[in-house]
Amino acid sequence: MTSSYKQAIVKDMRLASLEVLRKTARDVFEEKILGSNLKRKVIQNGKNNIIDNISDGNGEINDIQPNHNGDNADDDGGGIGLLKFAERDLITGRVLGRGAFCVVLECSYSTLTFDGSKISAQKEGSRWGNFGRQILRRRKRVNGTSSGSTSATYSSSTGSSNQDNQCRPTMRLSSNRPRYVMKHLSSDLKRLDKIKFLKGTVDLAMETRFLASFDHKNIICLKGVSSKDAFSDGYFIILEKLYETLGRRVKGWMDMDRQCKGITGVFTGSKKKARRLQSERILAACDLVAGMMYLHERNIVFRDLVRRRIRE
Repeated sequence: MTSSYKQAIVKDMRLASLEVLRKTARDVFEEKILGSNLKRKVIQNGKNNIIDNISDGNGEINDIQPNHNGDNADDDGGGIGLLKFAERDLITGRVLGRGAFCVVLECSYSTLTFDGSKISAQKEGSRWGNFGRQILRRRKRVNGTSSGSTSATYSSSTGSSNQDNQCRPTMRLSSNRPRYVMKHLSSDLKRLDKIKFLKGTVDLAMETRFLASFDHKNIICLKGVSSKDAFSDGYFIILEKLYETLGRRVKGWMDMDRQCKGITGVFTGSKKKARRLQSERILAACDLVAGMMYLHERNIVFRDLVRRRIRE
């Protein structure tokens, strides 16, 4: 084999190697550089979509006009705007429960007054006895206004154009038990898991949107919301407190049923108690069905129907 032939073979091998190297480098470039750029573009588009959805959703939350009038006992569908409150003007108590995203605490409000154009509040102290006061009991406005010194001011989301339809929230004495709860995102969620924080924020905002549109005595009533934007840190909602869940009531029914069937039932009117027990169970089932039918008529499927979420 001549030296020139050897040189030609070596040259061809070098060219082939260079071509392989070029192809490999091109593949690596496309995979690493262009691929990462594509990923960044997709991620950025996703972020932009999230921001757009948040902006749209935030506007919808701020413009909510609830169907209920703030008191499910006498709901007539004539809803007024939801009242918005700052967290500093609330009195919070013990933690009632924790979920995947949110924390639920007992809470009460300060005394509220209506001066004709704004809804105002004055602190009454921090004694836990304030828990016994009812919040946001809405009554239709009568002629005349109420006045007094105030320490905080809240605006109704209906605006001044609907002043004739505004109601005066009052604090009415009740039992010494808390009547309302505050629900907000866990304070550690944003620091530990930003993805969960975003999902929890969206879930809480959607819960606000849905609850404000419901008007049924067997569905928990939304009483108020935070003065902050629905998608900002520190947002919360105010709900009725569940004093007794269905699970606890069922346990009571079981205890009563055993008493009726026991030997003591013969002397304590077991037949009458058994009939009353049966009536309570039937009424509870009817109330549950009525609430679910209300949701289904609005094409809503509630997928978390458990006993602890059903109150008596």
